[in-house]
Amino acid sequence: MSNLVISIDNQGNTISDPILLDNVKMIYPKALINSLPEGYAKFISTPLPVLGVYEKITGYNYVKIDDYYTQQYIVTQMTDEEKKIKQDEVKASWAEVGFSSWTFNEELCQYEPPIVSPAQKRYEWHEDSQNWVEVE
Repeated sequence: MSNLVISIDNQGNTISDPILLDNVKMIYPKALINSLPEGYAKFISTPLPVLGVYEKITGYNYVKIDDYYTQQYIVTQMTDEEKKIKQDEVKASWAEVGFSSWTFNEELCQYEPPIVSPAQKRYEWHEDSQNWVEVE
């Protein structure tokens, strides 16, 4: 159960960020989440969206759904420059600890082995043999 509330004006527009119900109770001791004083509405926080490899959250809006408000995240694609920076960071990190036989997949922004890892057991890559070796 949410214990967050948000201030709203008489048209239902949000005025502030969400606050705890306990803060409202300092002014309105009898306030309950399902019986809020005028100017307040129930707020239910939503989890962050799962982002694609080249997506980012650039903001959020508050929206009303049924009898409560929540945040709606604004997700945008990275610019070509931002993509390049991210790729360069991954490549620099890989250069320090990665395997030279693996190749960079630009679409996924990650390095991939020359041979797909077997799925049944636990394996680790051995660069000398260019193969996966089962970990006992």
